[in-house]
Amino acid sequence: MMRMLSWKVVVALQLAVLLFISGSYYAAGMYGKEIAIKTKPVDPSDLLYGDYVTLNYEISDVDPSLWPGKWKSRDEDIYVVLTKDKGQHYTVKKLSKERPEVSGSDVAIKAQAAPGWSETKETISLTYGLERFYVKDNTGTALEKKAGNMTAVVKIAPWGQVRLLELKD
Repeated sequence: MMRMLSWKVVVALQLAVLLFISGSYYAAGMYGKEIAIKTKPVDPSDLLYGDYVTLNYEISDVDPSLWPGKWKSRDEDIYVVLTKDKGQHYTVKKLSKERPEVSGSDVAIKAQAAPGWSETKETISLTYGLERFYVKDNTGTALEKKAGNMTAVVKIAPWGQVRLLELKD
C-alpha cells in the first residue's frame, strides 16, 4: 500500500514540474512586457532541428563601462536593464550583478557573458537565450539575408522568463 502511494507521489511531482515549465513559457506570453530589439545577421545551418535563424542582437555587445566595478566572473548571471530609445527599439542602459528594480518602460533581462570575455576586449558579449528562432521550412535563408535589418519582438515576464514572439522587417 505504501509503495503504491509513493509511486503516485513521484509521478504527480514529475507531472507538476513539467506543467510548471511549460506553463511558465506560455504565461510569459500572457503577462510579459513586449519589447523590440534590433537584430544583427548570422548564418546557421542544422539538418536535425529544421529551419531556423540564429540571431544576434545589438544588445549582445555591451560597453564594459556599464558593468559596476571590476569584472570578476563569467559564470554568474548578469542582469541587463534595457530602456526604450527614441524609436521603437530597446538598448542597454546598465548592467547589474543583482536583479534590479525597474520602472516605466525599462525592463530587466538575465544574460550570460560569452566564454572567453576579458577586460582587454572592447565589448562584453552577452547571450540571452533568444538567439535561435525556428521558422517554416525553406524560409530560413530569406530571413538570414534580412537579419541585419529586422526587429525581434520579445516578451519579458515580470519573473524573468523571456519569449521570442516574431521577427519583423
